[in-house]
Amino acid sequence: MSSLIAQRESVPLCRTQFDMDGPRRPSTAVIDAISTVADRSPLEIEPLYETIELEALDRLFDHAGTAGSGIALEVPIADWVLLVTGDGQVLVFEPDGDEIEIELETIE
Repeated sequence: MSSLIAQRESVPLCRTQFDMDGPRRPSTAVIDAISTVADRSPLEIEPLYETIELEALDRLFDHAGTAGSGIALEVPIADWVLLVTGDGQVLVFEPDGDEIEIELETIE
């Protein structure tokens, strides 16, 4: 489990998974998670490309999977904090404080 998850004081508002070897990519799981917490259809949420490049997200986790390293990416999106881990988890949290920072962690 990512230490970024362990550092969180709150329970995730949404938790979903992706499978790099299957049809459910990280980008798809992110869209589903954000639309779930927003209580809107994926077609009704604000475009995510202004906050996160979804194709780059897929490439990042593709590379992490082939390199055998574990990573975790935490990024603010709208009113939430998105956490994507190399083991296939996508979690959405309420922000812990006033300031949100983008953090990328390599897990060894």
